Amino acid sequence: MEKTHQGIEYLSSVEEVSMHDSWFDIASADHFWLQWRLEIIKRFAEYLPAKTGKILEIGCGNGVVLNQFEDLGFQIDGCDLNEHALKMVKDFKGRLMVYNIYDRNPDLLEKYDCVFLLDVIEHIEDHQSFLEIALDYVKPGGALIVNVPAGAYLYGPYDKEVGHVRRYSEKELINLFTKAGLVNNSARYWAMSLVPFAIARKILHFFNNKNIIESGMKPPGNLAHSFLKKIKNSELKLIENPLFGASIMVAGRKG
Repeated sequence: MEKTHQGIEYLSSVEEVSMHDSWFDIASADHFWLQWRLEIIKRFAEYLPAKTGKILEIGCGNGVVLNQFEDLGFQIDGCDLNEHALKMVKDFKGRLMVYNIYDRNPDLLEKYDCVFLLDVIEHIEDHQSFLEIALDYVKPGGALIVNVPAGAYLYGPYDKEVGHVRRYSEKELINLFTKAGLVNNSARYWAMSLVPFAIARKILHFFNNKNIIESGMKPPGNLAHSFLKKIKNSELKLIENPLFGASIMVAGRKG
């Protein structure tokens, strides 16, 4: 097994992925959306393992979630095929792997109490197969937690630029889980307050297709970012279960 000085384990070959590198340059731990997503994961606490258990994040990118969960006291490993993103991971104690889950390394199969697929399967054409392979890394009785962009009506130039194949409804996501054999499935829309912004982004990008990822993901200044954080905090406090949203998360258990 080859390791670099950064501790990356090369269990598979580096491959191109359907995710633009510039997204990882913007997606920092301070970004309001990444902090919002963490709070939603916490609301699925019954699916998270005890601190003695282990989590695997498939498609861990630049490691924001890895750092978030280590700070919470969890044991978590991460894998991705994007070497550029993995080299951005900071101060991480778990395993960091260039790894293709279709390789089915026997040392990793059914070794994790919980697997995260956070904004990953919307980049995959055969999302059903990918989800079912990901489930092979979960121990019997363990959990799978998936987050995806919601609302086909919001699909636009930004989605195409970042490599999204689709956006989802709650029904579609639950059907994926049920078909994969997951049980006790629970779904939750979130970021309802961002839907008007997502509609505006879609319209604007049809007229201006320059710097789509930066303009679609990066708040235009500290004041705007502070405002978006206040929106996040207000929705989290006031709306327990939004009827719709810009994102949706689902969790289920391996039977």
